[in-house]
Formats: sequence, C-alpha cells, structure tokens
Amino acid sequence: MKKETTAEAECVASNDGLWRNISSAPRDGAEFQAWVVTDEPGVGFWEPRCKFNEHGQIGMWGRVDYDEDGWDYGLNHLTATHWMPQPTEP
Repeated sequence: MKKETTAEAECVASNDGLWRNISSAPRDGAEFQAWVVTDEPGVGFWEPRCKFNEHGQIGMWGRVDYDEDGWDYGLNHLTATHWMPQPTEP
C-alpha cells in the first residue's frame, strides 16, 4: 500500500470538486488534475494526472515516446492554470 503524502491527505480532505488556482497546487510530488491552456487563445483541456517535480516544473503523465509512458516535463507550450485534487478511490 502506498503511503499518502501530506499534500495528498490535504487534497482528499478538501476534495470539494472545485477548481483552485495553480499557485496553490501541491509541490511535494503529489498528483492532481489540472486545467491546461495552449499558446492558442481559447484552447484548453483537462489533464487527469499532473505533478510538480523537485525543480518546480509541472509534469503530465502520458506517452513520452512511441512505446513508453512516463512523466513529461518539457511542455513549454502548455500552461496549467487551475488544479483539483485526484478523486478518492472507490
């Protein structure tokens, strides 16, 4: 069983379904959902798995190579504006 971090515990305790400003997102490696916008005005999307690394860069989980999934921190054309805690498990 994975040990829950402090930020994850706080997220679960405050999971009210409301988006929060990205400046208040956990910075200890805890995962969260994010709303991300592109360089193109009016284009944004929900990203279900994000986290900040030890350098303060936001990463998104997904396809990082043609046959490998992992954390991608080189997303300079994308900006997370809001975050929400991960939902609790059933």
